[in-house]
Amino acid sequence: MNKIVGALLLLGLLILPAALVVGFSYTGSAHPIERSVIEDDYFLEESTNDVEVLFFGFAGCATVCPSSLAKIASVLDSEQLKQEDRTVGGLFIDVKATTESGRDISNADQYGRAFSSRIRGYTPDMESYRQLADEFIIRLYESRGDKGQISHTDHFFILVRDGDQWTIERVLNNQIDESHMIDIIAQSMKNL
Repeated sequence: MNKIVGALLLLGLLILPAALVVGFSYTGSAHPIERSVIEDDYFLEESTNDVEVLFFGFAGCATVCPSSLAKIASVLDSEQLKQEDRTVGGLFIDVKATTESGRDISNADQYGRAFSSRIRGYTPDMESYRQLADEFIIRLYESRGDKGQISHTDHFFILVRDGDQWTIERVLNNQIDESHMIDIIAQSMKNL
């Protein structure tokens, strides 16, 4: 009996830390890249906003991307985020067009703006994509069962401008409800 109890305690000690890391990461409160300065912020050069809500996806995505961009659009329209001295916008980075030859870089912008005029689109070249994937810990792979579809990291990244540099303020799971997302962005704006 003591061996079973000892084995269960040992198993609990091994599983608990991993479960806590996964749990906190899932809720968006302890992602390893939060509060880090963006090293290669060239994709934000055209931004006039103080806060950007970044989402990686692809034009033509059947499920996750449209609902995610619709959520960003709804959040951007929130009265709580309308301030005279601070602005917030959205940025959609098309990861599929990057991996294809003959990519149409204007497609990402058209796709993002179809959801809101405040969501810009950006299509990086392959080298830039690799830098972004490394910095934002983006995972991308082709779906096995559905040709032409890809699976990718589906988090929202809340980016905050601090002078001439951008910081990854928060990383939010795609399942976050709009009101919680608005509260987090509003707090980020207050902290500027």
